[in-house]
Order: sequence, then C-alpha cells, then structure tokens
Amino acid sequence: MFDDADETAREYRNRYYSGIYGEIAESLIEGEPCPICGSTSHPHPAEKAADSVTKAQMEDAEKAATEKKEAWNQAEAERTEPCTTFGS
Repeated sequence: MFDDADETAREYRNRYYSGIYGEIAESLIEGEPCPICGSTSHPHPAEKAADSVTKAQMEDAEKAATEKKEAWNQAEAERTEPCTTFGS
C-alpha cells in the first residue's frame, strides 16, 4: 500500500532536513551572520542528526511513494470502471 511508502518518504524528508540544519550549524562562526536567519549570535546551534540521509535518498523515497500512489490510483480507477461487457 502506498501509505507505508508515503510515511517512509516523510521520514526521509525529516531526516534529510535535520541533517542539513546540522551541517549549516557546523559552519556557523560567532559574530558572523547565519545564512538562514542572519543572527550573529548562535547560542543553540542545531546538531546534525545521526540518522540523516542524503538528498538522493530522500528523492528516491519520494519517487517510490509517488509511483506506489499512482499505481494504487490506477488500480482503483480500473476497479470502479463500469463493466460494459456484462453477459459476454
């Protein structure tokens, strides 16, 4: 079912962004502006998530979810199509 693939894609998206935030935080220098918010003070920088994934991994998960949803929609459309050959 596409729900599992969709959940995996959401999880990978969250893990990807958690990793990105940590990578940006690692490059922060006190007194210099943050590339995201512009603050020059960085009292609580994000930490890179240990389970972060790459952009390619996130995109692969999203593609798999989209393909499964499209296949499910196609099967559902075929299932609910009126039968025009009844009695043949």
